[in-house]
Amino acid sequence: MGGLWSVTLTDFIQVFLIVIGMVVAVPYALKLAGGWATVKQTVPAEHFSLTEGIGGWGQIIGFVIMYVATFSVGQEAVSRYYAARGGKAAVQGSIIAAIVNFLFAFIPVILGLAMLSLFNQNLLDGNVVDALSGNSRYALPSLAVASMPAVVTGILFAGIISATMS
Repeated sequence: MGGLWSVTLTDFIQVFLIVIGMVVAVPYALKLAGGWATVKQTVPAEHFSLTEGIGGWGQIIGFVIMYVATFSVGQEAVSRYYAARGGKAAVQGSIIAAIVNFLFAFIPVILGLAMLSLFNQNLLDGNVVDALSGNSRYALPSLAVASMPAVVTGILFAGIISATMS
């Protein structure tokens, strides 16, 4: 009933909850893992490479092209382009979104490295280890529950769930 303005507000709240939730999760995860120095010692060096395990720069460039091509013509992006005040606002919004997404991309990586460090140090509860066996999709929820206060975990999960439902 609120039109594009309500969609914009909903998107902002979802992104805010996810970004803030994950940014807040980083210190808790690193503290539980023993700090960044411990993470660097307990995680194999190839996990810190930008290109190792993904197929090199060609594969990375291919992914960038694919994501730019698919996200820029998706219904959610096109509707925002048409709703912009003008072409300049649409371009500015795209650039700002690209910068935020680029900066945010490193947060899940840090959380993943912290979780791998915890796993390598055998600091995880047996139930968490069982949940993660061959299934890394539970890494973030397991890390959140293991390292963060319930309120922060709730904010993070609320953002993720609301974005998924949206």
